[in-house]
Amino acid sequence: VRACATATSRVSLAALYLGSGSREQQVVAALQTACRRSPRLKVRVVLDGARARRREFGATSLDVLAPLVSEFPARVLVATRDALPTRGAWWCRIVDRLPVLGGIAEILGVFHVKTVACDDRVVLTGANLSATYFSDRVDRYFVVRDAAFASWHHELVDVLATTPLDELSGALRRHCSSPTRVRRPKTRNLVWFAPAAQLGSRLRLEEGVMRGLLAARGRVGLATAYLNPPSAVARA
Repeated sequence: VRACATATSRVSLAALYLGSGSREQQVVAALQTACRRSPRLKVRVVLDGARARRREFGATSLDVLAPLVSEFPARVLVATRDALPTRGAWWCRIVDRLPVLGGIAEILGVFHVKTVACDDRVVLTGANLSATYFSDRVDRYFVVRDAAFASWHHELVDVLATTPLDELSGALRRHCSSPTRVRRPKTRNLVWFAPAAQLGSRLRLEEGVMRGLLAARGRVGLATAYLNPPSAVARA
């Protein structure tokens, strides 16, 4: 919330969904405050389409974000990614009336990117934008302050927000084409971040990175909230 409230140039958020409780509304209020204070601030939010339309506690993720979009339509972009094509949006209207169908859409695939970038700060996390993760799962957060690293994540959210589905795999492949170096403060050590993405059978960069790591000589350590590897990774 503090990072959003003090941002001056760019805020880029990507998650499965944004909760509809009071803590999530604080995030939106912080973004409104930042936009009022900084006329050049731009906000980009990308969520899973089915989850963003699911109603919880009387509101959807899109409902929670609506005041921000309404107040700053030229500077705030809220986009959704769907497993099914949304051209014509007829099925979206059906899901709105019969929420159980949203669960069926999630079986076909979900948008699961997690990115929180505020100016030159990035929060690496596997958490969604909801109260449970804000309060009970703080072990999932890792903050990186680096302008180039943050810029990469801002550009990632732009790609996700604006690229048509049939062009997305190519756009993600190009964006993930090179690793990023971040120098740790007060040391000579470099930390390498190897970006990867997975888009069904059309893009398997993440699977390739995992197989490459597991095939490496020496000692490999993995830290993850959970691991449910595909068969190719399990065999590696």
